[in-house]
Amino acid sequence: MQPDEITVETAPAFYKIFVADLGRSIDFYSECLGFREQRRIDAGKFDEVVLAPGKQGASIVLCRWKDERAVEAGAANGPTGYFVADVDAIATRMTDRGARTMIGPLDYAGTRIAVLADPDGHQIELLGRKSAGSTN
Repeated sequence: MQPDEITVETAPAFYKIFVADLGRSIDFYSECLGFREQRRIDAGKFDEVVLAPGKQGASIVLCRWKDERAVEAGAANGPTGYFVADVDAIATRMTDRGARTMIGPLDYAGTRIAVLADPDGHQIELLGRKSAGSTN
């Protein structure tokens, strides 16, 4: 089979981020975005906690270094994005639980958006999910 004949269909399986406090991060992603803990993994130098979304989509794998080294968010990555029913309400819930607002909420290119940083500084972009018949 020639490379141009291969059909590739992919979907993200997970996003892995390092955090300073597993408990705080599990609570944050569970309470704000509806993720649920699926399993814990001892990965040697760090621990992993796999959080699955409420319905479908990619999991988040929260990792914490066992030697408690500092977690620093770099400049080589962008936000993870999530479709939500109410951008403003979820953004407020996030800030109430330690997130920092970076952009919005505001309307951009016909969609309600907000960009926040979680308690460890990882960027999260919220995108308004349009309902059938919505004019916004």
